[in-house]
Amino acid sequence: MRFLLILCLSLFCGSAYAGAYLGITVDSPTERSIMIAYKEAGKDNLIRTDLKSNNQSNPYIDIQEAVFAELRYGKEIIHIYLKPGDDLKIKFLAGAANSTLEFNGKGAENNRLIAEANNRFKSGGYYDYEVSYLNAKILYSYYDKAQHMSPREYFGLVQQKSEEAKQLISESWSKGSIDEEVLAYVSDDLKYTLETQKLGYLIINRKKLAPGDFKRLASHYGTPSPLGTGTDHLVDHPAYFNFAHAYAHWLFLPGDAESLGVELEYYNQIERGMTGKTKYMMLSRLILKVYEFENTTDLAAKKFNNLKKECPYPEYIEPIKELYAGDLVDIPESDAPNFKVIDENGNYGNLSDYKGQVVYISFWAHWCKPCINNFEKSASMRAQLKKMGVVLLNVTIDLDENVWKNAMSKHTIYGTNVMAYDVDGVKKLYGISTLPAYFIVDKRGKFAYLSDEENRDIMQEFRDLVNK
Repeated sequence: MRFLLILCLSLFCGSAYAGAYLGITVDSPTERSIMIAYKEAGKDNLIRTDLKSNNQSNPYIDIQEAVFAELRYGKEIIHIYLKPGDDLKIKFLAGAANSTLEFNGKGAENNRLIAEANNRFKSGGYYDYEVSYLNAKILYSYYDKAQHMSPREYFGLVQQKSEEAKQLISESWSKGSIDEEVLAYVSDDLKYTLETQKLGYLIINRKKLAPGDFKRLASHYGTPSPLGTGTDHLVDHPAYFNFAHAYAHWLFLPGDAESLGVELEYYNQIERGMTGKTKYMMLSRLILKVYEFENTTDLAAKKFNNLKKECPYPEYIEPIKELYAGDLVDIPESDAPNFKVIDENGNYGNLSDYKGQVVYISFWAHWCKPCINNFEKSASMRAQLKKMGVVLLNVTIDLDENVWKNAMSKHTIYGTNVMAYDVDGVKKLYGISTLPAYFIVDKRGKFAYLSDEENRDIMQEFRDLVNK
């Protein structure tokens, strides 16, 4: 009767009932319920269907367009592709769903490719690496190898798997029976799954590698970055989403994941190291996760106003407003934390002494080569900023005064040079885990931010701050 009703409605209403049918059979079931999750037109959908006495279920999925969905049975997840008009039959053994999958009916060819790709390249479960409530999944099979293989052996293995993945896509394309959308999805899935394993080597060996190895190895073995608008369409792809999280962890390396203020440093690294939709997705996610798990608005107080101004994607701003509710109503621009310093003559001072002036703070140390290089490369710009009236406050976190002064004697460092009186305290206040670290403070003593537009005029932006 239900089938006849849907059939009649579809005849009168056309595409309004152009959904897909599933026929699910579970051998030796351990549970009776199955959840089907998918996103259509930006909306998340979750359907429950129960197994009948014959261990089968025949749900109708009311979709108007093709979707990638998750079939969840207990702790097992089966990835499937459905489009209007499909009549897909799925059979599996409980407890070994992905390795025993059988597909038949209309839509089977598309789903056989997805299953084959998962079994050949993604089987064996995941190791979860989590810092700052950002979770990256690394395949267990690679996790074990990363601990015992040399970089050359490990990255060579990943490259070999990448070639095999390309071959699978090429062979599937030549059959002519697979939808282009599925080929593209599986191609991206395998590409970013394997790129995540490259970053996984650096994450897993974070305590063994020298500081310079993280960027060098990633560059040498061709790890891409999720930068620019070329990957904007992939932000909802599970493999790319996971890769973006792994990339955020790589940006933070070799920082101390146990240090205080690590969430702020993660935010700063993502802000500097990513662009496009990926950047805003990750920044929004970090703010949401910190509030969700710590019930604190500290990170949002420092960053949300600027994120709200810059982010062109309402879908990343509205959830923050909704979750924070009253905690974010008219949230004030955050004050730059005050800290005590000692100048070259041994005189004490405070950041607050410069209130009424624009301050460009540079945290550095004598051993930090990027710090020294940046000072020298930006000497001309710093001279112009100083002439403009910007206070260039160069704060060393060196603990030895003689080492600090010796470094200054060897290099041209424009501005007011001081030592942090309480190094650990200032690192905690500003969320510093890596150097260099830069901050701008406006005349009111509040954090200010430059735009991240490609054609920005940095000098004009500083001039605008000075003239406010």
